[in-house]
Amino acid sequence: MTDVEMTLEKPCEGVALATLIGDLDLRSGRGLRDRVADMVRDEPTYLVLDLSNIGFCDSTGLSGLIGIWHLMQQSGGSVAVVGVPTRLQRMLSLTGVDELFPVHPTAADAVREAPTGPS
Repeated sequence: MTDVEMTLEKPCEGVALATLIGDLDLRSGRGLRDRVADMVRDEPTYLVLDLSNIGFCDSTGLSGLIGIWHLMQQSGGSVAVVGVPTRLQRMLSLTGVDELFPVHPTAADAVREAPTGPS
């Protein structure tokens, strides 16, 4: 188990793109919500999570994603995911988590669909 790497870009005002690299598991999943909270603290944001480089996700990682959704809802923002690997997409579908946030094929698609204001 390793920590997940995260980079943050702001492709336009009010939109943050966080690229996650590694595994979302027991070790990395617990702190994921807090790391995102630190990154988007200054403004309600439309957060796009790029999951294309996630190799593995267990239930703790899934809980981390749900925690991010709650965080963004509480702050007046919203979240979408992009580049979801097939195995993770099945997990999101089976658990109903894909109903919480939009799933887009690419970051460009998600940014194009960004709401004009906080949702």
